[in-house]
Amino acid sequence: MDYYQQKIFTKDNQTVAAKYGAGSNGRTLADNRNSLTIQRKQVLDNCQPSVPLKPIIIKGQQVLQRVSRLQALTSMRSGNSKDRAKAIRRIKRINLLGIRNSNQSRNARRMFGKNGVVDAKKFNRYFHGHKAMDEMMSTATTLAHAHTLYKKGKFKAAKDLIRLSDRARFPTSHMGHYVPGSRFQHPTSANTQTYGRRGLAHGSFDRERAKLVLGIKKPVKALKTAIAYSMNNGAQPPYAKNSLKKFTTPAEIEEADKVHNLREDFKDYVRGRRGPEVPADDEWNPGKYRGRSVSPARTRK
Repeated sequence: MDYYQQKIFTKDNQTVAAKYGAGSNGRTLADNRNSLTIQRKQVLDNCQPSVPLKPIIIKGQQVLQRVSRLQALTSMRSGNSKDRAKAIRRIKRINLLGIRNSNQSRNARRMFGKNGVVDAKKFNRYFHGHKAMDEMMSTATTLAHAHTLYKKGKFKAAKDLIRLSDRARFPTSHMGHYVPGSRFQHPTSANTQTYGRRGLAHGSFDRERAKLVLGIKKPVKALKTAIAYSMNNGAQPPYAKNSLKKFTTPAEIEEADKVHNLREDFKDYVRGRRGPEVPADDEWNPGKYRGRSVSPARTRK
């Protein structure tokens, strides 16, 4: 008896709507589902996951199908465990402006284990448990990389990668820029559209970032690449002199100061050190730095 039959078929002496072979007691198995459930089951039966994700149970089809496509592009290796441990310690020091939900993150990590399988729908829900934050290594990319490691039996590496990716988050309201020749705004709530209409130019930004990160073969390097791309092409320094968005009210300035410092924290993480500083209002343009290179450190607020 398969998974679905175990869950939704029950023994009944009188109902004979569906028969799955009579047992020694002469009773039959009755299909007690309503018509909508039966139709949904038929759709799932005709929508099989691709070969790389066979161990994943059939839930969260949209997430699963996207991850299946992405996983074909990744050849993630576990890398050095000491490097991963050091990277986790360093990134945990970054204050994500008080926005944390450790229970959701823990649930996502628990989905990878020697005796476990991945439920793409639940993973997506758990990993998105942090509101108003952009995952710089997207949920689908994280799951594709982690499942590649899971298939190789690298369970600890998979969990470490999820832990790293979970800390690489930036406020959606400030994942954007508005400078001459370029404007971008990550999807965010209607009242926090800092740099333009929410979702403006987000599709191409997200695709390019994912494509770049999927080509990296080690967890720490993949994470740093995701952060660097986000800082180089997405999140502008709030006080850049060529910015067409100005912060003037006390509340705006207070928030911009926090975002400015958080951006510097992530750049320091990628760079591995602070380095010489330039003024906080130094000019900024997207695409100037590539790979894991980031712009010079700016004076903190």
